[in-house]
Amino acid sequence: MLFPEPQRTLALRDAVLPLLILNMIGALLAGWMELGINQSVVRAERWRRRALTDDLTGLGNRLQLTETIERKLQED
Repeated sequence: MLFPEPQRTLALRDAVLPLLILNMIGALLAGWMELGINQSVVRAERWRRRALTDDLTGLGNRLQLTETIERKLQED
């Protein structure tokens, strides 16, 4: 046994608050990272859409036509 009973109880009592704080900080950081990743994905999709469509009409451009044709040829 690493600690006798009275010391173990004191060690556990003293460790609870720091562990709770670390857990909350970890949860906040994980949420922040997820938000950043989601924003990056949205931004990348927005740039891809802008690259494949005409700004004025919103219709597909030559690059989109080329990619669509290549994809269809690979499917067959």
